[in-house]
Parts: sequence; C-alpha cells; structure tokens
Amino acid sequence: MTVIAETPTARARPPHRSSSVRWLLAATVLYLLVSVVVWWGIWSASPGSTSVCGCGDASRFLWFLEWPAFALTHGHSPFFSAWLNHPTGINLLNDTSVLGLGIPLIPLTLLAGPVISLNVALLLAPACSALAMFVLLRSLVRRPVVALVLGAAYGFATFVLDPAASGQLNLAFIALPPLMILLADDVIRQHRWPPRRAGMVLGLLVVWQFFLSPEILLIFAIVSVAGIVPLVVAVRADRAGEGALARSVGTAASWTAGVSVVLLAYPTWYYFQGPAHLSGNIWGPDAKIWRWGTTLQSLVWPTGSPYGGAIQKFFGGIGPVLPSYSYLGPGLVAAALLGLVLCRRDRVLQFALAVGGGALLLSLAPGTVWTPWSTLRHIAFLNNIAEYRFTVVTLLCVIVAAARAVDGGLDRLAELRPSLPSAGLTAVGAGLCAALLVPNVVTVAPVLPLATVPSTLPTWFRVLGAHLPPGQVLLTYPAPFSGLQASQAWQAKNAMRWAQAGVGGPAGTLARAGSVARGYRLLNDAAYLFVPSPQLISARVLDVRLAIHRWGVTKVVVPDQETLGPGARARSTAWAVGFFTTIMGRAPHRQPGAWVWPVTDPLPAVSESLVARYQVCQTHPDVPVASMLQCLAPRLTAS
Repeated sequence: MTVIAETPTARARPPHRSSSVRWLLAATVLYLLVSVVVWWGIWSASPGSTSVCGCGDASRFLWFLEWPAFALTHGHSPFFSAWLNHPTGINLLNDTSVLGLGIPLIPLTLLAGPVISLNVALLLAPACSALAMFVLLRSLVRRPVVALVLGAAYGFATFVLDPAASGQLNLAFIALPPLMILLADDVIRQHRWPPRRAGMVLGLLVVWQFFLSPEILLIFAIVSVAGIVPLVVAVRADRAGEGALARSVGTAASWTAGVSVVLLAYPTWYYFQGPAHLSGNIWGPDAKIWRWGTTLQSLVWPTGSPYGGAIQKFFGGIGPVLPSYSYLGPGLVAAALLGLVLCRRDRVLQFALAVGGGALLLSLAPGTVWTPWSTLRHIAFLNNIAEYRFTVVTLLCVIVAAARAVDGGLDRLAELRPSLPSAGLTAVGAGLCAALLVPNVVTVAPVLPLATVPSTLPTWFRVLGAHLPPGQVLLTYPAPFSGLQASQAWQAKNAMRWAQAGVGGPAGTLARAGSVARGYRLLNDAAYLFVPSPQLISARVLDVRLAIHRWGVTKVVVPDQETLGPGARARSTAWAVGFFTTIMGRAPHRQPGAWVWPVTDPLPAVSESLVARYQVCQTHPDVPVASMLQCLAPRLTAS
C-alpha cells in the first residue's frame, strides 16, 4: 500500500544490507574528514588546549559541558546550579545547556576536561548532522552518491557552521530532525518498521532533542502541525489507504506521545516551575530577538550573518564573519524548484517544498509588509524563538527536494540511455550534485578552517584558582553578565572550585538583576569597550557594594587584562584596578597574574575624597597599575 502517490522512477529502492553498510561507513569517514578540515586549527594543534574563542557563548558552552560531570561526581542536580549567578543560581533547562551532549560526554570530560569535550562536540556536530541527512536521503532516493553529496550540504551548511564558529552547540548539532523525519516517513509511507517501534524511537528522539535545544524542537513541532494540511491533501490522492494510514499514524503517535510525556514530564515541570526558572520573554521585556529574520535574497546570496558584525565588534579577533544562517545556495534552490517541473508527480518533492516554503514564510524578517511571525511572536512562549531559525526546516526540505529532483532526473536519463552503465549514472549524479554545491563551497571556503585560539587559563586561575578552599564566591573582571563571559570558561577549567557572582545568557540580563540592578549596570558598563567608561559617585559605589553583598562575594579578582585572549579582555588593568579600589575603599593584594580584593565585613566607609580623586586618576587609564595606585594612595590613607 502506497499512501503518498509517487512515480515508480522516483520511488527509493530498499538498498541491499551489505551495500548500505559500506555506504554508511564511507559517509561516516568522509564527513569526519571534512569536519577535521573545518576544525583544522584544533586538530592540527592541541585539542586539549585549543578551541574556539574562550569568550562569549563559547565560554558558556564549555561551562555547560563541565557541569554534568561535576554534578554527577558531587551529587548535584544536572538541571540546576548555584555555581553561577550565586546565590540565586540558574535553571539550566531555561538556558542552552545542551545536556543531550553534556551527559553522553561525561566520561570524556572527567578523563580529559571540558575543552576536549567541546572540541569533540564541535567535530561531531557537522559530521553527525550530515550523516543523519545521508540516512534520510538513502530512504528517499535510489542512488547513494546523491545522498552522500547532498547529506554534506546539510551538515556543513552555514546554519551549522555559523553557530559552530562561536561554540553554539544547541544550533550547530541538528542531527536529530532528519532522523525524526525518517521515522515519520516510515510510518506514513515506507512501512519498514512496525508503527509501535517507530513511535517509541521517535519519542526517544523527541526527548533527546529537548535536551539539545527546546527551541529547535518547538520549531519542528510548529512546522509539523502546519504540515498536516499538505499531508492530508497528498493522502487524499489515495483514498484506499486512508484507513490504514490513520491506524498506523495513530499507533505511532500514541507511542511517541507516551514516551515523550513519561520521560519529559519532570523536566518540563522543572523548565516552567523549577528553581530559578525564567518566565515571559527570557531576554527581558525589551528584547527584540525577532529583528534578525530571513530575506529571500539571503537564500541564494551570501549576505553576512545578521548579527555577525556586532559580534566581531564586541569580541574581535575570532575570525571573519560567516554567511547568513539562511544561505542555501542558488544551486540547491534551483534544483529543488526545477524538480517541480521535471518530477510533477513526485508527491514527496511537492510535500517537502510545501513544508519548506511554509517554514520560510515563518522565518521572514519584519519589514514594511506583514509577515506571519509579526503576529505569532506576540504569543506567550513563542516570543522566545528567533524566527530566522525556522530556516533549518527550509534547509532540510530544500535538500530533500533537490535530492529527489536529481534522482528523478537520473531515472529519466536511464530511460533515454538504457545502455548507460550504472557506474556512468553514478558519476553523472556525483558530478551534478557537486555542481549544485559549487556556490556553497566558494562561499564557505574563505572562512575555513574556522578560527581557533589557544584555550588557556590566566595565571591567577591556574596557580591559585584551582586550589581555593570551599565556599569561595568570586566577582571577576570582566563580569560574566557583561557578555565577556570568559570567567565561565575559567571556572569550568578549574573544575568548579569556586562559585561565581553573575552569569551570562538570559538569566544574567539587567531585567533580572532585581534589587541590585544599578550596581549590575555599573559593572556591566565597566567592561564594555564601546561605551563611555562609567563615572563613580558615592551613591554608585554603594550600589556596587550592595550587589557584592547580596551576591555573597568573598573575592574580587581582576586578572591582568593584557594577558587575556581575544574577546576576553575588557578595559585596561590599571583602569579596572582604579575602579575597584575606589569601590572597595582599599588597595588590592598583588597575586600571580591578578589584583585581588578580599571582601571583608564591614568595608571601609565610602570616602568622598577618594571618589573625587578617582575622577582625576581615571582620565589616564593606560598608565601602569602602580601609577594608578600611587595616584589614589593619598586618599586611600585618608580613608
């Protein structure tokens, strides 16, 4: 029984088992080799001490990979941690904690540390995504070479490479959606597995995707609901199969829902009601994460990432700006659309383009005309989705459509040239697929291999941070909520020997700073290089002191900024020492690689004369630290 009608020439032939294994092994090796080339800066150096920028989101994901190993060995919850944002802590399920990778990588993290785990995850993200697409395409096309080449188009698309360059594993690892579609296709069309088994496995994939990226899971759920309409239209073409389809889908859906509900009941409750959970717009009431939508031009023309310039300006020195997430390449788009003409009876191709087109509409940027997301983004919970990420669905669907078009075209060629050997068809298919990807390769090649830097601990954290006694809470400069989140990487590489005031990400926004918002803002502005340096008055000194007290800080640590890597350093060490000396009311202790203020209770009274003197001293922020302290010294004595 065929549920979705299709031409015999477009229908995939079940591959021979031994041939399938050989092709699967070949695809695995090929994709891993390409991924090694992408990350050559890591694997040609030292994978344990080289990675993507030790700053920003990369630092957060390094921390996220360390936490499950630390939680397992110290009896803590993998869903919550007070080692960041002390004492409130963070709900990791509300953040991009990628527990779906962190938990499987626990043995490697315990054995070799979080840097090597991050690098392995970055290596596997494009390779596994490509391999998953290869497996899906093998069930949809006759010729393995088509699946092999176009599988790479998915795994090494800019949607994967762009977030991977900044360590965003929640977006770079998109291996599960093709497998979900494979199982759904089996239930609806292929019928190789019993519906119950397919539903159970699909439920497990849903659970895994929840722990990788709830946002990506929600995007595919939304598109799946929207895709019911074209699916029903396709099914109506074969009324004889409607009853069998309903039974098959019902059984599979019941098992998928059952497995998902049972395994995700507690994590879902924890997400919405657990300790330190976030509600409303997770980036704050004024956040506008929807402003970076897709344009039709960006599908075929390599425009820069919509926020790449800002990241470059903020972090600096982490490599060139990559093309937009939504770039598919003119070859793939043309092949998919041409398939509508060449394969007019191919319902799979038509369905893929209908769903991909719907996802594209949802991804469109707000502008002078109405877009669907202009309305949907006002719905509770959906306002936390960045609409341009719907292009992951468009990417997947366009590749499926292109593969069906190429495979159908080869079938037509075989009919016209029956004497052409299968090896010749394979060569033609490989050449045609490769030609489709030429624009993609030309676009991505200049940014490869992706930029990497040494991932080393600053001197103070290497010498003293790893040996701090229990109960220490550090406020580092720059503070993690400033966006320069390198201190989270230092903490992870120090095996969580200390808790940290503040946190990056949605839990660390100004809107969630509460009663210490004024002190938070001052510390935040103190790190930004592209805003004027904050001025101190007595009231602002008290604001920062209140924050230090509420956070339970035991030490303020300013590492030598000049020794930090790109994207980790803030204003000069001398400026920071003058700033914190004025706030703490006393000179710091010089320790290896850093200036440290132990927090004692009570701190010296705020000195108006010291604050006034700071205004004079900080006008020359690039002087040696000793000169800054000498400038402040007379008023320190008076205080």
